Amino acid sequence: MTASNPPALAHFAFLARANTTVNLRLGAILLSEVWERPLVGYFTSISAILAHVQVADSYWAADIAFTAALPLFTTMDATHLPNYGELKYTDLEDWRQQRSKQDSLLEELVAGLSEQHLPLAVRQFENPENGAGQSIWKALLHLFNHQTHHRGQISATLEVFGVEHDFSNLISID
Repeated sequence: MTASNPPALAHFAFLARANTTVNLRLGAILLSEVWERPLVGYFTSISAILAHVQVADSYWAADIAFTAALPLFTTMDATHLPNYGELKYTDLEDWRQQRSKQDSLLEELVAGLSEQHLPLAVRQFENPENGAGQSIWKALLHLFNHQTHHRGQISATLEVFGVEHDFSNLISID
């Protein structure tokens, strides 16, 4: 994969579907008892980790939809995106509902892209004059990898808390 030879759009469609599936699995095994249990490190709880991921996903999705001039951008209400550290969930069910909406939006985003969009340089919707960033395909890889990174943190945390889990196995996803 190079800037001139990005991965096929089917790769990103799979990642979007897999992301939805893995988040559903995670939501099914998360317990209220561990949701706000204090953690040592930058993030203070599993809830805080997942809020961070949600905010990052929102900004990347808005920037990609803006860059590709997708109709989705106008329906996203990107003017009301929370800043990092501002998003708080009322409880685990609130996260499940918000995550489900976000995952549907990510699948819709990828479905709205064409192969011609993938090499375009991402522009920030909040400040389009700010110069071009990485290509859409790299931004998408980053978005899905960022989620994987933080779900790995959650996996390790669940191990420490004694919660059995096996939510992130991609090989079983069609």
